[in-house]
Amino acid sequence: MKLGKLIFGHNFLHDGQKKRTVRLNHDIKQLYATVSQPNESERQKFSVKIDSREISVTKGILLLESQTEGTKIVQLSKVAGLLHSNGEAKEVQLDMLETGEISLIDLEPKQILELFVIYEGPYTEFDYRVKTTIIYETNGDTHKFISSNVVKVTVPLLVTESTIFRETCVFLKVELSCNGELPVRIFGSHAKPSTYYLVESESKLAECDLTLFPRQTVAFVYKLVKRESDEKDTESDNQVNSKIHFTAKFLSLKDEVENSLENMLRQRLKPFSLEQHLPYVFDKVKEAFLTSVDYASYGLTDVVQLDDFDAELCESFLLHRDLKTKVQLLDLIEEFFEENVAITAQTIRQYSPNPTLHSISFPLEVPKTKILHTAELILSPKKDLLVTEAYSCILRIKQSTYWATSSTIHDENTNNEFCYDIDVDYENWLLSGKRRLRFISKPGEVSEFPISLVPLRTGNLLLPSVRVSAVSPEIFASTVYLNSAQQVLVKPKSRTATFFVEQQQRFIQPTGQVPYMASSVRSGGS
Repeated sequence: MKLGKLIFGHNFLHDGQKKRTVRLNHDIKQLYATVSQPNESERQKFSVKIDSREISVTKGILLLESQTEGTKIVQLSKVAGLLHSNGEAKEVQLDMLETGEISLIDLEPKQILELFVIYEGPYTEFDYRVKTTIIYETNGDTHKFISSNVVKVTVPLLVTESTIFRETCVFLKVELSCNGELPVRIFGSHAKPSTYYLVESESKLAECDLTLFPRQTVAFVYKLVKRESDEKDTESDNQVNSKIHFTAKFLSLKDEVENSLENMLRQRLKPFSLEQHLPYVFDKVKEAFLTSVDYASYGLTDVVQLDDFDAELCESFLLHRDLKTKVQLLDLIEEFFEENVAITAQTIRQYSPNPTLHSISFPLEVPKTKILHTAELILSPKKDLLVTEAYSCILRIKQSTYWATSSTIHDENTNNEFCYDIDVDYENWLLSGKRRLRFISKPGEVSEFPISLVPLRTGNLLLPSVRVSAVSPEIFASTVYLNSAQQVLVKPKSRTATFFVEQQQRFIQPTGQVPYMASSVRSGGS
């Protein structure tokens, strides 16, 4: 092994430690591989990126090994991948052997092969450690690349979903919130159909650019309809999952700022041929100077405030560089912080015009069956409603067959006991009849209950609301109330009007003229 200069950037031994293993990879011109979360996929896939750099690669074999307890690589016959070359991406399929090794395609210089490897692991872990081994040939020689990567699987977003059933559709409401104290930019979302549901209408925020702060939520609403048994929507229907998949594109403000600062520092080091030090230097700069950046303030004001430069702290992580390199790096980093005390969002976007967006997919379980009742309050055909007069009504309740299964319809042992509850506002209405009543309801059947309503006020009054619930606590039923938010006009009984004169001065004639009533009183008294 020939080495020109070997620089160690770690303190090898800790207290009580006697041995430490150090792995040295090949030079920066040969093959390199990293493992991370993919930018566009689900959480249960690793993204393995293999960069050929300046060499041609043939007969490559990749082996991923989990170094975290409880995590394993899923054995498959084929592995999907993308070949990036000259700004274009091409889909490829790679073979996975019984040993777990993946046969790689031949790579030309400056090509990147990205693989999506499925894994299974515990959700209690915040990061997984994965060992990467690649055996390949270049220029007739066999080489081996070995690396160990820590893949962070924490996501800065939380998702909650709720469903609202209607007669022939269901509305899926998805709410996103921040998982932690870091603001996140949301760049859009979409819902992927399932084997049971089609997405009839997308959310209005399918394409957006909004900043989500901690303790805030943003909602996306989708209209879903049942998929017909013989319906084929697209050619990709054979690949749909059993659940609706909600996908959100996002980028944390922390990643946005750090990516831009890294590019700015790279341009500062490049003219002095110090670009190769950037990965190590920027990691230390982040640790020393960027941990206290207020990203919430940046999201509100579009200005990033950096900490003051500390020369002694910066020099402490440059001790292992030679004197000339250390002085150059120290001066350049100091100039960088002096010139960039406050950085605007415009500058951030200028140095990172096309940031790498993250995309994560959440599988959502939407119920396939539902006990749904349609309730309607039918008023008598009389035209006018007069205050304090009783009006007969019919409460009509029907259980939907659209969301019921065939087994539920024909099963005689099904618990069909329900009860309706009329919520009456006694300041506006009086109710004559059963406010709450237990009844038997089956899919497709219509039940009618006579009641009377007495309006107590004039004007536009909201009709009382109706809710149908199951008697058994094990059954959950929902209600579609057709008269929801409906108002009726209640008129007074008589057409007479009463006027109250509060100030007689308004009716007195102007000063200088003797009022008629006053003169008649005087004449009567004389």
